Amino acid sequence: MKIIFAFIFLTLFSCKNFNQEDKLLENIHVTDEEIYEVINLIIGEHDKAMEKDGFKINFYRYVLDRDSEPLFSKTDSLYIFKTDTIFSKNDARFIQQQIINRKEFKFKSNYIKSKKVISEEIIKNIINERYKTGQTFYEIYEQKFGENLYYRIGLPVFSVDKKTVFIKFDSFGSGETLIYKKVKNKWRIYCKISNWIS
Repeated sequence: MKIIFAFIFLTLFSCKNFNQEDKLLENIHVTDEEIYEVINLIIGEHDKAMEKDGFKINFYRYVLDRDSEPLFSKTDSLYIFKTDTIFSKNDARFIQQQIINRKEFKFKSNYIKSKKVISEEIIKNIINERYKTGQTFYEIYEQKFGENLYYRIGLPVFSVDKKTVFIKFDSFGSGETLIYKKVKNKWRIYCKISNWIS
């Protein structure tokens, strides 16, 4: 009987703690300014890397307004949530909350430095158009936008203390999944989880 009572007590206590943690998380919000700070940082870093490699600064002129692909790949999820070293269980719940709250979020041009935002729907239409016309994606894209390419960026998601951020970044057919940490009030790259080329 004592064992059953202890089990019920522990269950109720852990549920109470879980509910208290959820209430605390409800009071923490990621602002648009925090999102765009990270977006502008990663765009700036990539632009500098492109320029260093000999590409003109405006080679990437556009940013898609959203990335409708899943935020986390299976590999990303296994890597960042398998231990508490990058994101804790509280962080995981907070990230889930951010994804739900921002499911309709779209990037806006006036918050992104030196880039114009274009709709992801335009890219989807080009993909569909290639089947009708027999042209390649790149031929149709160049007719509409010239040689100016686009970045596809996933919604940045933050830890509860907002000192760690996960971001997925695609530069027209290649990309990477990154973790940044805030050190002395500046974002620094902590690790690259994955790279890909399509």
